[in-house]
Amino acid sequence: MLKKVVGWTFGLFVVSIPLVQPLEFPVLGLGAQLADLIFAFTALLAVIAVLRRDLSLNWSPSYVYIFLYAGTFVLASFFADEPMRSLGRLAILLYLIAITVLTSSLSAGESRRRNIVLGLVIGTALTSLGTIVGIALFYAGLTSPDENFLLSPTGTLPAGNYPRIHSLFVNANMMCNYLNVGIVAIFLARKSGWISRNLFVVLAAGAWLAAIATLSPGIGGIVLSSGLWFWYLNRSTNRRFCAGVLYASIAAAVFFLAVTLITLDSPNTDQDFRVPVVGANVEPSVRVLVWQQALAKIYRSPILGSGPGANAADVFYVTPSGTHHLLRDGHDVWVNVAVQTGLVGVISLLMMTGFILFNYRAGPDQTDERNMYMAALKCALVGSFFYQGLTGSFEDARHLWLLFGLIIGSASPGDAEVKSQASP
Repeated sequence: MLKKVVGWTFGLFVVSIPLVQPLEFPVLGLGAQLADLIFAFTALLAVIAVLRRDLSLNWSPSYVYIFLYAGTFVLASFFADEPMRSLGRLAILLYLIAITVLTSSLSAGESRRRNIVLGLVIGTALTSLGTIVGIALFYAGLTSPDENFLLSPTGTLPAGNYPRIHSLFVNANMMCNYLNVGIVAIFLARKSGWISRNLFVVLAAGAWLAAIATLSPGIGGIVLSSGLWFWYLNRSTNRRFCAGVLYASIAAAVFFLAVTLITLDSPNTDQDFRVPVVGANVEPSVRVLVWQQALAKIYRSPILGSGPGANAADVFYVTPSGTHHLLRDGHDVWVNVAVQTGLVGVISLLMMTGFILFNYRAGPDQTDERNMYMAALKCALVGSFFYQGLTGSFEDARHLWLLFGLIIGSASPGDAEVKSQASP
């Protein structure tokens, strides 16, 4: 009975992940939210269930790499510029690891996976609903984020009479990253027969509208994940067309990545240059300016970094709308980790995520539920973590650590195919 209660409260946690506003509150330097309170209650119930032997926690070789990554944070904390801040950041990482471990243990089995995936679908639907309301309020006259909390500041985008939405999130790029996972969850739910065709069309259309409304470079990750999923499902029936779709999705992802590297000439930097054919003056984007400062900081502490929680940069930037910003985030998963924990942390994170991505395989039979499930999760991982992580610091995103746990849980003994050594 207690095991079922844990399953239900965990499902509620999954649904509540995108429900950040207006209940966010600061804890240990990271915005805590309703989902964190629900998870804390769920974790307490899970501990009691384990002690009563109603619930068993799965073991996976992936945990070796996960705790190796955590170990680099412990090591870097000893040499940190701000030790207390590093301890707070380490506590956050342990919380994220708890999400992965509990997800892994609760996702072994088709019915359990189904509940978690549908939780992501519901969360995505709520995000889409918030987007529609935000757009409607914008065109009803509530055009300022102060009046309409569903709106996001335009950031480095040109000023104009258009809405940029972060819905119930506090950041449009984080919302886009979440939708990368949510849209693939919708694809998987339809392919598995968990939702009807009509409901799929409504949910997918709403989710894509929400993604576009973020005006985030992460849209390229959603396109990439969608192209990979389409290729996986149809590559045996029409190889040439599927290859074309895959290449087009890769090209679109490259385009979205490229446009994040430059911006129109502004007073923020004198590193401008003239595009020969177009004749326009452009300059490195604010992300590039952040990366330049971050790389200098990495150079000063290349092995163990400046300590968990350390700022990657201090870039003052004036947006096209005239708003002044101080940017301290690395705007890149690997840059952020390198600043905080050095090359040791980057290598351990690469080992962890590489093991999760490549150690477990999706078989060629798309009709097999496990193969299809694993393929979908990996499509989401490529787009949300590896691609979007190039332009955003999403290493602390709850939904990504949930995704790690889903992949690990799907590969639990007896419930997934584990990659074996290649035969000659």
